[in-house]
Amino acid sequence: MRKTPKAKRIVGTTLPHSDFGAPDCCGCLNGIVRGDHAEIVCNECAAVVRTVPAENLEKTLNEMTLTLHVAAARCPHCKSVHLAPGFTSLSAFVCPNCGESVEVEKPIENEAKI
Repeated sequence: MRKTPKAKRIVGTTLPHSDFGAPDCCGCLNGIVRGDHAEIVCNECAAVVRTVPAENLEKTLNEMTLTLHVAAARCPHCKSVHLAPGFTSLSAFVCPNCGESVEVEKPIENEAKI
C-alpha cells in the first residue's frame, strides 16, 4: 500500500533573509509545514534557516519578527495602524485592513525595535 504524502502548508512572511544570516540575499522567509515539523525557508535562495515543530511555527515567526526594526503608519481611510517589520520608514502601503492605497505624507524615521 502506498502512503499519500501529507499536504504542506505555506505561511508567507515579509521577514527578510538578509536579517537572518544572509546579508546579500533579497529573499523573504516562509514557513513550510510538512507533517509534524516546519521549516523556515528563503523564497529566493531556498536556504533552510530553521526547523521547528509545526505547532511552534507561528510563535517562532513572531519571535523572529520582534527582533526587527518596525515602521508604523495609520491608514487615513479606516484609522487602523499598519506595521511593517524590517523597515525603518514607510512612504506608501496598501492597508491590510481596508485594502486602500496610502501615501505617507511625512515618513517617520524609526530606528526602534519592537
